[in-house]
Formats: sequence, structure tokens, C-alpha cells
Amino acid sequence: MVGDALDEVSFAGGVESGDTFVHLVGVSHPAPWKESEFRAVDLASVKASATAASERGVSNFVYVRVVQPAPVMQAYLRVRAECENIIGDAGFKATFLRP
Repeated sequence: MVGDALDEVSFAGGVESGDTFVHLVGVSHPAPWKESEFRAVDLASVKASATAASERGVSNFVYVRVVQPAPVMQAYLRVRAECENIIGDAGFKATFLRP
């Protein structure tokens, strides 16, 4: 399906009840100075995806996160924790992968 990961309306029609939704959107090459990008891309895409998934009745939402990065990556960790909280509060089963 083609859609804008930041706009749930553009992809919600492809999400059906009982689906497993796999979220793989994020800023490439995370760095400590990219907090505004993490919020504009990572966080915004999770908000859009969680809304679509909740409204369409998915059975499982899979969120892939990278290994816990170095301590200098506090902005990344904060945003990713916010993302996990949004998903956890959405009311559907969720799986968090932290390879």
C-alpha cells in the first residue's frame, strides 16, 4: 500500500480488523541533535499509526525499536518511550521488539 506515514487517512483504508500492524518508520541514522526530527517523524508516525490501528481494530501492533543506544542518545530514548506509551495506551495488543 502507498501512503503517508504521518497521515493516517492516507493508509487507514488498507488496515483491517484482525490485521497485525508492523510499524517500521523512523529517522535514519539517529544522532543526539535530531530530537526535532524524532518528534516530526518517529512520534508523528506512531500517533498516526496508532490512531488508524485502533480505529480499524487491529489484533496486534508490532513496534520495532533499535538496541538501547549510547547514553548520549537521551532525546531518541525519550521520543521512543513516548511512542511506546502511545501504543500501550491505545487499547490493542502490542509487541515491542528491541533487538
